[in-house]
Amino acid sequence: GASGDIHYMNLALNVEFNEFSALITGDAEKESENAMIDNASEYLPSDILKVGHHGSRTSTSQEFLEVVSPSTAVIQVGEDNRYGHPHEEVLNRLAMAGVDIYRTDISGTIVITSDGIDYKVDTDPYFHEPVDPDPDPEPALTRVNINTASIENLQEIVHIGEARAQEIIEIRPFTSLDQLTQVSGIGPARLQDIKDEGIAYVE
Repeated sequence: GASGDIHYMNLALNVEFNEFSALITGDAEKESENAMIDNASEYLPSDILKVGHHGSRTSTSQEFLEVVSPSTAVIQVGEDNRYGHPHEEVLNRLAMAGVDIYRTDISGTIVITSDGIDYKVDTDPYFHEPVDPDPDPEPALTRVNINTASIENLQEIVHIGEARAQEIIEIRPFTSLDQLTQVSGIGPARLQDIKDEGIAYVE
């Protein structure tokens, strides 16, 4: 081949995630495609094909397309480019093979996500969907370790006033919240309220 042509120094990348695979061919032309078929054909079948050389007629041969057998093709190409990419024969070849075609000159940013089994293709303007902030977010709970909390922090717990907070400090350490029944005025019902509130804990 034309060893001085940078296209013959192109790096192709096979990306696999469980059952999902994508083949990124960069600017590979037919000579490079043939080399991949001859030397690495087992790595070529892919769900996604990033079409070589912006959809130039010098890439994506029929033989290469049959080996890769993609369901989706992505063509990275500038709008109204002076090379006429992608070329009509490549588009026809992909269409005849039943491949879904996405082009950056038409769709803008193209984002493919996969869970390792299925995949989806998002394009502008649908990819960047605005997310409305929660106008009234729930305040985060401030948890209180009854073994270390100050007398002020202990009073953040339901049914715990200054006197009971002082008694907790005098009795502690506790090994469980159930031991709060040792505090004056805290019986099973109030203990359950404290547990349900979810603020108090023992550590």
